Amino acid sequence: MIHSYTYLRRLTWSALFASLGTGALAQAACNPATDGFSADWDRARWTTGASSGSITAEAADASRASQIIDIEFSGDTQEFLANYPIVNSSFNGGRTGQDSLAFAVDYDNNSEEVFLTIDFEEPVAHASFRIYDIDELDASFRSGGFRDAVIITATGPSGNVTPDLDTALSTAIYTGPPLPSNAALGFNGQANNNNDYGTLFVDFPAPVTQIRIEYTNRIFPPSNNPAPQGVGLSDISYCITQPEPEAELSFDKSLSLHSEDGFGCDQIPGAPDPEARFMVPGACVEYVITATNTGAGAATALEISDGNISENLIFVGAQITGFQSDGPGFGLDTPSAGADCANGCTVEMTQARLDPDTTGRIIIRATLK
Repeated sequence: MIHSYTYLRRLTWSALFASLGTGALAQAACNPATDGFSADWDRARWTTGASSGSITAEAADASRASQIIDIEFSGDTQEFLANYPIVNSSFNGGRTGQDSLAFAVDYDNNSEEVFLTIDFEEPVAHASFRIYDIDELDASFRSGGFRDAVIITATGPSGNVTPDLDTALSTAIYTGPPLPSNAALGFNGQANNNNDYGTLFVDFPAPVTQIRIEYTNRIFPPSNNPAPQGVGLSDISYCITQPEPEAELSFDKSLSLHSEDGFGCDQIPGAPDPEARFMVPGACVEYVITATNTGAGAATALEISDGNISENLIFVGAQITGFQSDGPGFGLDTPSAGADCANGCTVEMTQARLDPDTTGRIIIRATLK
């Protein structure tokens, strides 16, 4: 007889590979009741005529701290009309009594423009707002006329973010070719403050840290002498989602003798023979791969692969315990029972979930040739 320790040393340990599924950077789901923030111009403090300032965004969940949003105008700010920028209800898209940040200018030519920059304390998800009263005035109605145009850019953790622009309720705004996708233009006459005819809805499909609005008359201007023109920025809404708790995984692998004569090898898990001592041909051996999650979050889309089980073995079967399904592909991919591992034996688990404070195991049985 040969002592089991000698044979156990001869059984090669297969390479163990484990991975967690990953996805493209995207915005987390936004629950307005817990994750939502809003900067409301009805409550904001803004110094009339100031070219910069900070406003407070309040959390929907009163237990969360408020956020500060920095706002700055740059460019040809010398062309602001007296007392602008100003917080009032002169532009509100029909929302009677609702304030916005109004900025009105009297450009001397079509090369001048003003930039409005919005900076957040940290990356924000699902940022959205409206720009009111984007329209145009033909030169024949008033000296110079004008054509409001906004070009909106943003940056975030993943780089540049192109906004989604919605003009579904507007008859005074044009978007589309030949304009870039982040631009909107006054079109089809004057809007007014009793409806959304000049309202542009803006939201961002990825997290952002800064938003910049370029306000200009240079796109298809009605004349070279623009008349006074202005628009308003609505309340700003966004989410700051709570960080998802993370999983912390540790792995272990053991090899033991289950029975000397192979009895019960296919009964998994089953109790090992307590009298088993020696490795002989036909003996049943057991590999156990153990994964333990000591983190606060679940491990999802988990894959564990154990390849190249010793060529001295005949595969019998495998079973998983402790893991939960995390997709339609959950389960084990194994060789057929009776497969000779000299030709290669790989056991792989896919689409698994391991909850916090949980241990999962993959039990693999094989007999010695």
